[in-house]
Amino acid sequence: MNKTALKKIIRQGESETVEFKSSFDIAAIETLVAFANVGGGVVLVGVADSGKIVGVQRAKPPRRPLRKMKTQDQILELLRENPRLTRSEIAQLLGKTSNTIKEHLATLKSENRLERIESDRDGYWKVK
Repeated sequence: MNKTALKKIIRQGESETVEFKSSFDIAAIETLVAFANVGGGVVLVGVADSGKIVGVQRAKPPRRPLRKMKTQDQILELLRENPRLTRSEIAQLLGKTSNTIKEHLATLKSENRLERIESDRDGYWKVK
């Protein structure tokens, strides 16, 4: 696929056979499997739902095992490695509910340990 064709797909937006994923994670893999089971589709990793090209950062392994850390420290560690993780992605990675992660994120923000930059859809997290 050339650059012109790629930009055309992005301009047309998501559909039943086109999905944008900002990171290569469980959700991207599930979409790939779903498309494979129903006859195909296109998954563009590194593109936000809005169609903005955000790129993909190579995941780095955590510096220490997350299991031995408190949940808030686990969240901060994950966001240091990939600041574009969504709340649901964090929940999946840590085996927690999305509401649990929402509460921890709110606490981290109120303690000024974490800041959301830009919108919920296209933004990222800044660990302080």
